[in-house]
Amino acid sequence: MIHIDSPHSPLYQPNLTDLEKVKRWVAISDSRMRRITKNATRMSRNLKPEVATPELVYDNALYYMVLGLGKFREGAYQSIYVIFDTASEFPWTQCEDCTNCFPQSSPYFARKSSVTFRPYPCDECPGGQCNQDHCTYETSYADGTHVRGFWARDKLTLVSSFHNQEVIREFTFVCAIDIQNFPPGNIPNNVVTGNFGMGNGRFSLLSQLGSRANYQFSYCLQNFISPEYYFPMYLRFGDDVERLPNMVTTPLLSVDNHAYYYLVLNGISVNGINLNIPDQVLRTNPDYSGGTIIDSGATFSYLVPRAFNLVFTAISSYMSDNNPNLRISSISIPGAYACWEPLFDFDVPYADIPTLTFHLEDADLYVDPSEVMILFPHEGAHFPGLYCLTVGMTQENDVNVIGAHHQINQRFIYDVGNAKLSFAKNNCATRG
Repeated sequence: MIHIDSPHSPLYQPNLTDLEKVKRWVAISDSRMRRITKNATRMSRNLKPEVATPELVYDNALYYMVLGLGKFREGAYQSIYVIFDTASEFPWTQCEDCTNCFPQSSPYFARKSSVTFRPYPCDECPGGQCNQDHCTYETSYADGTHVRGFWARDKLTLVSSFHNQEVIREFTFVCAIDIQNFPPGNIPNNVVTGNFGMGNGRFSLLSQLGSRANYQFSYCLQNFISPEYYFPMYLRFGDDVERLPNMVTTPLLSVDNHAYYYLVLNGISVNGINLNIPDQVLRTNPDYSGGTIIDSGATFSYLVPRAFNLVFTAISSYMSDNNPNLRISSISIPGAYACWEPLFDFDVPYADIPTLTFHLEDADLYVDPSEVMILFPHEGAHFPGLYCLTVGMTQENDVNVIGAHHQINQRFIYDVGNAKLSFAKNNCATRG
């Protein structure tokens, strides 16, 4: 994986200031929450017409994969950059003949030139909808993204930086030809072409790899605020998944056929003190609302109001007791729910920040103080910046989300075949 602000990223924008970078991370996280806290609604379909370890690239939904799609007469595939999304199932990429597509610097997928490209016939439609000999797909998300296209099969190549490859000869995906409000489309010189889900579901990349990947994948996220994020990170499958001796394991739950990876969250502690959040605040409701998911596509973590208020009160109390030179800031940071600033205009290079612990079933996810808050640069002030909380508040009955910032320097293994999530502290810069 490569962070967007690394010079190695194809989406690198060297002129961004630190303030602009952090504002973008906050905006990304809020946009992500608008998508995942509401179910994607299926709309009427009326459209016409050894496993490799792919490197991941960071930006708008956090991480992208570089894959090879199709087979052309000269023997090559076409490289595509697609979002690595643990909260969705369906893979799609923009194809030639797009009628309403977002800008991308690379060509749309040249389906007509790929000798292995095959649209699904009407009697095999994955979604059960057909129009004018096309198996159609259409969906809208709560953040305003709208995707239309048709189902197809083609050769997919997972390309590794170690020069080994894994091929899915008949990979099922959606050839998208009408996309609206897709966030990466607003990035200058955007190379992203679509979204490949790694969530629960029969069409996810993991499911289509199947037994070749042992139905498991792994990643290790670096601190994308420190220079360490310049090291590459990899998405690992099957036998390439590295198990650590100190790993703990918690169940992965499947809830009402959602693509999300649900967890059993029993409680939250601040600086080792359990906040005694009522079970019903953290668990899935009978109508399948609520609950807790883990998502690499959300920058920060989000809690429903009753849980957030308890966490915020405990952290505020700790900050007040242990940081006499800091106060709650009156400066408004869009998307940041609480920030602390120096009491006077002088440098406060260090703040005493509490730890945060998510008490999962049979496993505790410990968040270091450096990940509980982010130093938000504040240009024009006489102090280095604001210490802003990396936990946000969502709506009542939405899902609680453990986001990427609280997964830093932990190696995660999603053993989907056995419905288990394992993790342990790890220096992700040493082996991504």
